[in-house]
Amino acid sequence: MNIGKQKLYFIFKDTDEASSAVALLEEELGGTEHIGVICEDANLKLENLPQASIDERSDLANALKRGASIGGVAGALAGLTAIAFPPSGVVLGGAALLGLSVAGSTFGAWAASLIGVSEDHPLVEEFQTRLSKGEAIVLVDVDDEAVKSTLDRVSSKFNLLGETAGKVSEATQ
Repeated sequence: MNIGKQKLYFIFKDTDEASSAVALLEEELGGTEHIGVICEDANLKLENLPQASIDERSDLANALKRGASIGGVAGALAGLTAIAFPPSGVVLGGAALLGLSVAGSTFGAWAASLIGVSEDHPLVEEFQTRLSKGEAIVLVDVDDEAVKSTLDRVSSKFNLLGETAGKVSEATQ
């Protein structure tokens, strides 16, 4: 997550409404680099809507964290085992422990990223049934001080209520 920024989401009934919202947000933000759209519509590219990035659509970031953590622990355990039971004639120390921890963490992050990139982001999972009905999620990064005004402006213009607009929580980022 960007420092001083928060990610907001808005759910629209179709890509036409999402396109109108993107135009409104683009005017407010001065561009589309902080806007992304998630939908199951295969014509997303034809709509000239900015696609959400891979880390907004998938669980890649969380998978990388989990993989690096688990791999680091596994590498540290392998390092401790190697130090406790070294091959004959080889003296191992802290460098072996550090090296195996780093190698395990790197391997864990790589392996987990292969899985995480194919898993849906928790926000996408939460609204999967709505996406399958043709609705679209618009994600936007805004400065902390613009959160309320952006939520209010978009929600009032498109009559969004309840779960159709909000902040993406820290847990799902």
